[in-house]
Amino acid sequence: ELWEENLSAAVSLQVLEITEKFCMMAASHSIATDYGKLDCITAIIMSFFSRNQPVAFWKAFFPVFNRICDLHGATLMARENDRFLKQVAFHLLRLAVFRNVSIRKRAVIGLQILVRSSFYFMQTARLRVMLTITLSELMSDVQVTQMKSDGTLEESGEARRLRKSLEEMADEARSPSQFRECGLPEDALLAIPEKFTENRWSWSEVKHLSVSLLLALDASLEHSLLGSAMTMDRYAAAESFYKLAMAFAPVPDLHIMWLLHLCDAHQEMQSWAEAAQCAVAVAGVVMQVH
Repeated sequence: ELWEENLSAAVSLQVLEITEKFCMMAASHSIATDYGKLDCITAIIMSFFSRNQPVAFWKAFFPVFNRICDLHGATLMARENDRFLKQVAFHLLRLAVFRNVSIRKRAVIGLQILVRSSFYFMQTARLRVMLTITLSELMSDVQVTQMKSDGTLEESGEARRLRKSLEEMADEARSPSQFRECGLPEDALLAIPEKFTENRWSWSEVKHLSVSLLLALDASLEHSLLGSAMTMDRYAAAESFYKLAMAFAPVPDLHIMWLLHLCDAHQEMQSWAEAAQCAVAVAGVVMQVH
């Protein structure tokens, strides 16, 4: 098994090197590719993310990932590649939960690279929606609570590490040293891609995104911590559903889902006016979407 793992890691590093060369040649038009969405590159990147990789691989991967986003950001960030971007976002958030500090640090850098690309090649609002959806999906994959000795629930280590990663994503002071440690230029986030003339990186927007994702994490965690108490305390349940509805407001489907739960909670308490307000809010969201 160890031999197979070492062979797999060596092969992954070789494929990574070839992928980088292919990307550089495709960008300079030294070679022709028929793949409008760069499927050949996206498929390889997804195969990297979907396997358990050693730390040595992730050390080599993120400088290459940064280079690929620089060279082909316009194509990779296009709506046609939304499925690929959503998968990348999910795997970066998944890595941001890891116990291994080295991997978690690189996941944060990966998220920053993704955000930087969105500043140049897509609407940041679209990436915010994508990250909020993937965070919601990750919440059902990751154990966000754990049982204490007295039988009550508390925040899990996974949830704490994810919170730390989302906070670090917007940490302007630590960012240069993190990039340097991970083999990237300190000013990588400020580098201007070809065909652009001005720097579009904005720490204030990154902080806004970080706060938005942390709100969604905290609302999900608080909801999980309530557990079975929600069936007995409908007021606490209603408050939790309200916080979830607000936290997931950037994603219409999730916003509607939690508003409907809130509506049900108000109806169970016979709070008809509040239930009606929820129904009106749902109708408003539906009208905005359509």
